[in-house]
Amino acid sequence: MKTIGKHPISELMPHIRAIAFEHGLKVNRVKDFKHIKQILIQRYYNIPSWE
Repeated sequence: MKTIGKHPISELMPHIRAIAFEHGLKVNRVKDFKHIKQILIQRYYNIPSWE
């Protein structure tokens, strides 16, 4: 199984954009992108919580 860092960004962008749209976040803001990354990991890698 690939980890998030092993995927090319072009493969992840549709998922990143969908999460940004759902949560009202902007992909080009560092703070928002960190939140998007956390949500992406939780959603697709089945990690119960991020703390």
